[in-house]
Amino acid sequence: AVAGAPDPTAASSVAPRPVAPQGERKPTDVTATPISQVKTVDDEPELIETEGGASPGPQIHVDEPWPNYSKMKAPDVVDRVRGADASTKAVVRLYEQTHKNRKSILTATEG
Repeated sequence: AVAGAPDPTAASSVAPRPVAPQGERKPTDVTATPISQVKTVDDEPELIETEGGASPGPQIHVDEPWPNYSKMKAPDVVDRVRGADASTKAVVRLYEQTHKNRKSILTATEG
């Protein structure tokens, strides 16, 4: 006997796993989906056209950074953004880029 090798005459406490014979397959629980509706990793997101002739990109929805943001004047937003933390500035910047694109607010979110 080799050191560390199992004793072939000893009873095993581990039950052997049943093995499916070659060529047989176990049925799987698959719902029928038409091939035309199956998505693959190569599927591209829906693209939309953007303003100003920019190339299309994936469509995303960005909520207002805070209530009544869309009704605020740019100078008021800039004042509020100057004292905001980095995450708030990032949300404001994303909202502006996707909705209004006001230069003064975008500049205020950079610093």
